[in-house]
Amino acid sequence: MKVGDPASGDDIEMGPLISHDQQERVLGFLERAKGATVLTGGSANGSKGYFVSPTLITDVAQDDEIVQNEVFGPVVTVQKFADDDQAIAWANGVRYGLAASVWTRDVGRALNASRKLQFGTVWVNDHLVPITSEMPHGGYKSSGYGKDMSNLLDGGVHSDQARGDEDRLMAEIPAEIKERLTAAAQLYETAAEELDKAAAHARRAAEHLPKR
Repeated sequence: MKVGDPASGDDIEMGPLISHDQQERVLGFLERAKGATVLTGGSANGSKGYFVSPTLITDVAQDDEIVQNEVFGPVVTVQKFADDDQAIAWANGVRYGLAASVWTRDVGRALNASRKLQFGTVWVNDHLVPITSEMPHGGYKSSGYGKDMSNLLDGGVHSDQARGDEDRLMAEIPAEIKERLTAAAQLYETAAEELDKAAAHARRAAEHLPKR
């Protein structure tokens, strides 16, 4: 990944952080990550500008600060999980829940994780693709109060009116749209169950294929 001044050319893939304070904040997370292994990056990138090298960290624990808090910098932590349930529990085991991604070639596993992850948006095999502006969008837990960007809710719901007000908001959605959403949700659940069965059948069949 090429880091530098975005104005210097189209080949620049990542620019600087917004301020010196934010640069120091990100570097502070890295300095405090005792016991972790920095595979790449982990420091300021040059002496000019508020840059931090793209950083990949392993050997972190679920309760580590760098896992539990939002770094807001070019830092990724990697954890090995025993099974899908553990991965989902770890992902949900933080106080934030704005967005998540599931990466897998197994449709059944993707749908299962998408249903169980407590995040406002969950992408499958992608990240930060445009969301549907006609549908409510927001986060879980400390990542926001209520939903925003929805034409269904008369221009959107702002945080100062959304807390504890879900029943009233649902009442504002036209009955016809609620019926369509309910029907779509039921179809999704049925399709997800069938895909889960098909994926399980495919895995069982693969076990009996001859080894190459």
